Amino acid sequence: NPKARQAAMSSSGPMTKAGFGALVQSGDTTLAKDMIDELYDSINENPIEMKTFHEYQNEDVQAVQKQFRNECSRLVQKALAKLREHAQRKHSWQKARQREIVRALYEVTWLRFVAAVTTVL
Repeated sequence: NPKARQAAMSSSGPMTKAGFGALVQSGDTTLAKDMIDELYDSINENPIEMKTFHEYQNEDVQAVQKQFRNECSRLVQKALAKLREHAQRKHSWQKARQREIVRALYEVTWLRFVAAVTTVL
């Protein structure tokens, strides 16, 4: 990401929460501030650390690969736990007796819903 690289080069220390929020919001979509803050805190608590080639030379390749697989598995388990938590929440549905209201809401939201679901999948 050129913007992230430029921001990293221009700063003298770690990115601040405000700087991270400005970088994330600079795209086409806008996200909720609490979501950006939660993402920043998660990254800050569990930073992604990259080693250079020279740092890997003295390590066992299989041990590094095992550590990588364990980290990936941990991230997947964390994501699945969040999805399960969301799925177990009580969801409420809106009701309307007039078909015109339901039809209008359906026409407005259905295509956007299908587009969002198929984009993720």
